[in-house]
Amino acid sequence: MRSFSDADAYTHALTTENELVAAEQRNAGSPAARTLLPSGASVRQALGAGALSDPDFDRLYPEKIQVASWRFWTPIHVAYRAAEVLESLGAARVLDVGSGPGKFCIIGGMVAPNVTFVGVEHRGHLVATAREVASRLDVSNVHFAVGDATAAALNRFDAYYLYNPFGENLFQREDWLDADVELSFRRYVHDRHRMRAALAQARVGTIVITYHGPGMTMPSGYERLFADPIGSDSLCVWQKKRAGATAGSHPLRGKS
Repeated sequence: MRSFSDADAYTHALTTENELVAAEQRNAGSPAARTLLPSGASVRQALGAGALSDPDFDRLYPEKIQVASWRFWTPIHVAYRAAEVLESLGAARVLDVGSGPGKFCIIGGMVAPNVTFVGVEHRGHLVATAREVASRLDVSNVHFAVGDATAAALNRFDAYYLYNPFGENLFQREDWLDADVELSFRRYVHDRHRMRAALAQARVGTIVITYHGPGMTMPSGYERLFADPIGSDSLCVWQKKRAGATAGSHPLRGKS
C-alpha cells in the first residue's frame, strides 16, 4: 500500500495515476455510453421529484457495477439526505473516502450544487467510470482521483463521508468486487488506524458523516450532533468541537 510523507508527494502521485486513468478512458471508450438516461436534466428532474430509483440511476454504469451496487454503494435516498445535511451545516468541500463509481458524489453534487464533492478511490477503472458519468450528467462540482484516501491531504476538506470504506477487506474472496487491489485484514486494520489518526488531526469544525461506519472510535473532541435513521442503518453526523488527544470513546458501528 502507498505511503506518502507529505501532501506534495501525494498530489504528484495522484496526478501521475490520474493521467493513466484518462489514457485508459480514451483507449477503452466511454463506460457511460451504456446509459438509458439521456441527460443530466432528466436525472435532476427525476431526483427532485423523488422519482429516481437506484436501478434507474445504476443503468448509467456497466453491468458489473449495477449488480454490485446494492452491496457497495450509497442508495440514492441516503446520498440525498447526506448532501442536504452537509449543505445545511455549511460544508464547502467534502471528501468521499472510497468513492467507487462516484454515486454518492454525483447525487450529492446535484442536490447541493454549491458544495464541492471529491471522491478518492483505489480502483482506477471505477474512477474512470465516475468521471464519465459525472460528465454525461453535467455535474461540474464533483472531482475524482485515484489513490489512498487515508493518505490524502485531509486539511483541504471540511467534511468527510464514510460508507464503510474498509469493509471489503473482511469479505470472503468470492464477495469482493474484484481482485485488482490489495484486500486483507492487515489492510483493514491499517486503513482504519490511518483514517482515525487523520480525523484526530483535522481542524475544529470538521464534519464527519458515516453510514454503516468503519467500526472504529471517533477521536476525542468530536461530538455526535444526531443520528438519522434511514435505509438499513442511520446517518451519524459528527462535528469536531474542540482540539483533543487521539484517544476517543465514540464507537462507529461497522456494516456486517
